[in-house]
Amino acid sequence: MLGSQIRSRAGMVGIDTKDVGWTTRCERVIVWLAVLFSGHLTAALWVLAVLTNFSALQRLAHVVKHARAPAA
Repeated sequence: MLGSQIRSRAGMVGIDTKDVGWTTRCERVIVWLAVLFSGHLTAALWVLAVLTNFSALQRLAHVVKHARAPAA
């Protein structure tokens, strides 16, 4: 939920984070589809937890960088 919250708050101030981060919605759906066919639920949950949190940190760093940049 943190990644979605960061994206929402950044959008309110005009910073686009749609394509920032390793895992967007598409990648998460692909992981879930792979789980449906393979049955490795525990491994998929770990992968999703790590990648989603890493993506949230990437979005946060992107927002902080753009928020601190001087307006041109």
